[in-house]
Amino acid sequence: MSDLESIRGIIDTALGKWGVGQVGAFVNLTEHWPEIAGEQWAKHAKPVLLRRAVLTVEASPAAASILRYTIGDLLLALDRKLGEGVVMEVRIRLTGQGRPTV
Repeated sequence: MSDLESIRGIIDTALGKWGVGQVGAFVNLTEHWPEIAGEQWAKHAKPVLLRRAVLTVEASPAAASILRYTIGDLLLALDRKLGEGVVMEVRIRLTGQGRPTV
């Protein structure tokens, strides 16, 4: 295990205790979003928060109405790429609004 991995583990543990956790998974997710999510999600949505296994993505109202139908596919892809249970729920927040809609 490298020093960086050790430090990331310590940070993840500490942040997890404060309810912020999953930093490493979120960094990996944002860095590889197009490969993980696929073209449709990558083109129309942006991950903004991963907290307590809930991924919040931001999308325009028009894109959100279409993406809602493929949340199940996204969850399967997230399980394959990040590990089962890292993301248990996806919420879509409309661009320009503070609260997730789904």
